[in-house]
Amino acid sequence: MFSVEHEDHMSLGLLQLNDDIEKSWSTRIPITENFLYDASFHPMNGSILVHTWSYPNMSWNGSKIELLIPTNKNYEQITRKVVAGSESIATSQPKFSPDGRKMTFFSEQTGWLNLWIANSDGSDPQPLVDEKCEHAYSTWVTGGSSHTWIGNDRVVFTRNRDGFFSLNIVDINSKVVNQLLLAEGGYTTLSSSKKHVVCFFSDYKTRGQIWLIDLNKLLEGGNFNDSVKIIANSGVRLSNDILEKFTPPKKISFPTSDGQEAHGLLYVQKDNNGETKNAPLIIEVHGGPTGMKTNTFSLGAQYYASRGYAFFQVNHRGSIGYGREYREILNGNWGIYDVNDSVDALNYLEKEGIADKNKVIILGGSAGGFTVLMALAKKPGIFTAGVDLFGVSDNFLLAEETHYLEAHYSDSLVGILPEDSAKYFELSPIFHAENIVDPLIILQGEDDPVVLKNQSELIRDKVKGPVEYKVYQGEGHGFKKRATLKDMYNRIDKFLKNYVLYSKPK
Repeated sequence: MFSVEHEDHMSLGLLQLNDDIEKSWSTRIPITENFLYDASFHPMNGSILVHTWSYPNMSWNGSKIELLIPTNKNYEQITRKVVAGSESIATSQPKFSPDGRKMTFFSEQTGWLNLWIANSDGSDPQPLVDEKCEHAYSTWVTGGSSHTWIGNDRVVFTRNRDGFFSLNIVDINSKVVNQLLLAEGGYTTLSSSKKHVVCFFSDYKTRGQIWLIDLNKLLEGGNFNDSVKIIANSGVRLSNDILEKFTPPKKISFPTSDGQEAHGLLYVQKDNNGETKNAPLIIEVHGGPTGMKTNTFSLGAQYYASRGYAFFQVNHRGSIGYGREYREILNGNWGIYDVNDSVDALNYLEKEGIADKNKVIILGGSAGGFTVLMALAKKPGIFTAGVDLFGVSDNFLLAEETHYLEAHYSDSLVGILPEDSAKYFELSPIFHAENIVDPLIILQGEDDPVVLKNQSELIRDKVKGPVEYKVYQGEGHGFKKRATLKDMYNRIDKFLKNYVLYSKPK
């Protein structure tokens, strides 16, 4: 079973292989929606669960869990039934139980992306775990797995509290939930057998590991070494001497200037007296903007914290992980609430005595780079300098040039063209570039298919303050090569020394 992407929609491909090649067959089930993700095959009757949505939505704006029921064995005709979701309610990750009696999925119907359960025919959908926290990431890519069945009566799932994920198990009959006694971090790509769970794990000092968890041993009180086998490590394994110097993130919630609340994670090292006072501050804005920063491995956070910076990852309003209402505040306001929350984070950390307001940097990539540019354009003088990694400068160009998945993303973030063209002018840094007088460094991938290189070149040529610009050959949307990363950190380090650490206060 596989997805097939066409010019304006997707279809589901099925391939039946037999020892006798003449009896093998293949077919495609046409789906009129633009997107079809995460198909799940019923173990007995051949029905299929799929996650679908169409433009102008992104999956988190509104999507559906659908049951495809074949009317003949070759799937030449099917009946479609919507199990959950709508044009305004997000869903994701449908799965059948091993015996085919039940199905589980995530739904945002209550305002939080929670784990739900229904009968295998789609009847009687209801929350399996109903609470004010989220159990999965929003869907950007296919293949995400934030829950998995253990036999036919239990489900292991993730729980996200302010960016710290835990692994939990729920009995589908009693609905009793138990948190597994493992580290809080990031758990993704869950799969299972009757007794074991395999997952990818990361936390602030673990780049990434694949774990094989023996549930019986763990639930009987076994320790980590008895219950978990590390199958593989991602990337170069750092020495214990280095890891001991890593800084854990601290959850921070802070008041916004309009009387609400925003959140983030703070990395900061303490001095010999166990205190942190008036450190130079970096505000990092995540990409998306429908994303969030979590307690997972962040090379940047550790790099800058180890050099004396207070490093704050702002989960501004519009981020995932804090419920639908918090996320949807950014709709039509991209470039407003993300900027304001970054400024309010700075003010809060300065008031708490953590940050030196004369040495404050705003840093971000992609959508975060857009926020960097908007902050410098709309709030000149607030930030000492800005670091823009492949950021959006022109929302008109983004709507016209970006890739298939995000072709209508700007419809919700900014507005619908041409009716809302005035908002596109107001919320595009390129049209306010003359206000950017604070020092700025721009780093861009030559082959970026999401935010094209022209976005960075345009803003480079129009800002009025000091600007540095570097294009990395062979890099796309996000830098991967070791040589690129080394040059990036060295280049930013030198830039910050010149314009922030060793410069005179404004």
